[in-house]
Amino acid sequence: MNSDNLVQSLQNSLRVTVGAATSIVEGIQDPVKREEAMATFQLDWDSMTEKLAEKGEVAEREAREFLEQTFSQASSTPNSTTTNRAAAPRPQPSHQAAQELRDLTEELTALRQELEQLRSKDS
Repeated sequence: MNSDNLVQSLQNSLRVTVGAATSIVEGIQDPVKREEAMATFQLDWDSMTEKLAEKGEVAEREAREFLEQTFSQASSTPNSTTTNRAAAPRPQPSHQAAQELRDLTEELTALRQELEQLRSKDS
């Protein structure tokens, strides 16, 4: 198997997993989303994984943007950070959402390390 195909398959699998987790969380929070998720699970396998991969890609992008924003704020000077917080208070994510984000970030890091190891083995 080509390492690029393996990487693409692993990335798609991660996105399907993230998409499924996102659907579950949305289903718990919103009855309308729950019905949509149930309809998704009744589709054939290819359609279901495609929809979940799309949802996972969106969640991955949002997580990446959140992390980039968080790291950029942490690297700014303390005075400007205090000023920004006072001028535009942002809602804080719930403890559960923050924990899920940390868990997904750790899972993504582990998968990337595994991919790097597989790439180094192929070289």
